[in-house]
Amino acid sequence: MGRRGIASSKLLRQLIKSGSEGNLEAFRSVSEEVIQEERAKQHHLLANDLEKILYGRPLPYRHIGENSVPSDKERGLPLLAMKEPARRLEDVILSDENRVQFDEILAEHHHEDLLRSYGMEPADKLLFCGPPGCGKTLTAEILASELGRPLAVVRIDSVVSSYLGETAANLRKVFDFASTMPMVMLFDEFDAVAKERSDSAEHGELKRVVNSVLQMMDAYQGRSILIAATNHEGILDSAVWRRFEEVLVFEPPSTEQIRNLMGIKLRGVRRDFELESTKLVELFKGTSHADIERVLRRAIMDENYPHLKISREEPVNERRPKPPPRFSPPEDPVAHAQALQGSLQRAQERADEDIGGFDERRLFRLEVQPGFNPDDIRRLAPGIELISQCLVLMSMGNDRSRTF
Repeated sequence: MGRRGIASSKLLRQLIKSGSEGNLEAFRSVSEEVIQEERAKQHHLLANDLEKILYGRPLPYRHIGENSVPSDKERGLPLLAMKEPARRLEDVILSDENRVQFDEILAEHHHEDLLRSYGMEPADKLLFCGPPGCGKTLTAEILASELGRPLAVVRIDSVVSSYLGETAANLRKVFDFASTMPMVMLFDEFDAVAKERSDSAEHGELKRVVNSVLQMMDAYQGRSILIAATNHEGILDSAVWRRFEEVLVFEPPSTEQIRNLMGIKLRGVRRDFELESTKLVELFKGTSHADIERVLRRAIMDENYPHLKISREEPVNERRPKPPPRFSPPEDPVAHAQALQGSLQRAQERADEDIGGFDERRLFRLEVQPGFNPDDIRRLAPGIELISQCLVLMSMGNDRSRTF
């Protein structure tokens, strides 16, 4: 056993002694020594589990009623989705740099009392950026899981409102909710509310929203961890970047990461190939984590349930019915109007045969050449009033034609 075994025996006696005496401070100190010893033995999974037991908090979101989650005033939709994190640290494959940053963030929050005793706070504003499918959302969930906190996913579709000033008001509700209790709050598709303000194509309301986001991030004093995730970091406002204490860049997996990911996903799966095969790994080079997992999932299904196997020789999109070709009108106004009327009548006949009713907006398409006045077309073609609104809308577009 040697020194390491003696040290373990000593720590075990101290642990039981401090626990039986109710000395919580000593119990915590000895427990931390045990965790450090397990890490020294390269028992990282055990060390992570012990840290979660020692520092973990109860999951308070189970007691949150639906009425407690803020909602959009315009439509009454909830602004957040509360989720119970189920994935663990061993479920994600991170680059060496991201893994170091992730472990540092965990350590800061496990020892937040120590940092506060020195007048410092753990990093609580993080930016995850990179292409889709490379683990940004998964890493946010795992961070919540490892810290024993709820995961709150901001619903951007509910936050962004068509009413002037309502988007900023919704964001204020979200930040206020994050201050009610410790949680991990994920702002997915963050670029929707933090786009570069110098872009001349953007309207004033979006610029005011970005100003509000910057002010709210500066003023935030809660105990939650705020994570912004984006696939388009290049269009973020330049002032947003300095609001984040840590930035994790996610990229498609390297060769070694692909091999490790396959090892995790194929654990316990019978196979006639070795994961060390360079040829196999090369097949996944350049693909995202999510794409690799999708391929492996389909392969497992095909192997175990061959009767459910779907032919993938032709893409799914190619097997869908092709839309009818667009009608190309002649240049002559009279002939154009007559052709529109003929198309209308043919659609009427088809509709009567198929469903016994007619809906010109759904059953066929019409194109109007630029420069044609819809009033002239209606005058030249009796019955064209049925689609007058469609013609008016099509003539207002900047494109060559609009299809309905």
